[in-house]
Amino acid sequence: MDSISGALIASSDRTTWDSRSQIDAYDLAVDPKRADTILATAERGVQRSTDGGRTWQPSGAPPALLRPWRTAHGESALRRHPIR
Repeated sequence: MDSISGALIASSDRTTWDSRSQIDAYDLAVDPKRADTILATAERGVQRSTDGGRTWQPSGAPPALLRPWRTAHGESALRRHPIR
C-alpha cells in the first residue's frame, strides 16, 4: 500500500511494482492459503478482493478492524473486531 497515493501495489520480484487499485484502507489482510483473496477495512465497511486487489466488492460486514492471530496449530487466522 502506497500511503501517499492510496494505491495498492504488488511485486513478485521486489524490483518492479504493479499498481493494482486505489482503496482507502485502514487495514489489509491477505488469506494465507489464497493470496489473491484480500480483506480491507475502509470507511464504507469491509471490502473483499478475490483478484489480488485489482477490484473490490463490499463483503457485507460492518466497519471493523482486522487483527491476525495464530491458531493452536500455528496457522494464521483473522479475527474481526467491530468498530463502535
